[in-house]
Amino acid sequence: MGKHTTGPWSYRKDADGRFAIEVNGGVGTHAIAVTGGKFWCSEDNARLISAAPELLSALEGLYEAFPDCHADTITCRHGHFAMETPKAGIAAMVARNAISKAKGE
Repeated sequence: MGKHTTGPWSYRKDADGRFAIEVNGGVGTHAIAVTGGKFWCSEDNARLISAAPELLSALEGLYEAFPDCHADTITCRHGHFAMETPKAGIAAMVARNAISKAKGE
């Protein structure tokens, strides 16, 4: 399983106009990635990358909160909440794949 730098991450524009994705490791702020170059959406990319730890945590929480959602079912039920569409199974499969991709599984 892959291990990532724990969040929260943030981003800022550096002196060269690139966007640095940073983490505060308790002993100062350190860049973990930089976006920039010819991409017109560099700030959007930096914003998405900096949200990655929170997005992963939220997705894992949702996946665990609804254990009856499975990729091979079309019904997702949890307490009073129910999704009676094929989208529930598809969403669960996409969630599991995204979690696995983020963790290098």
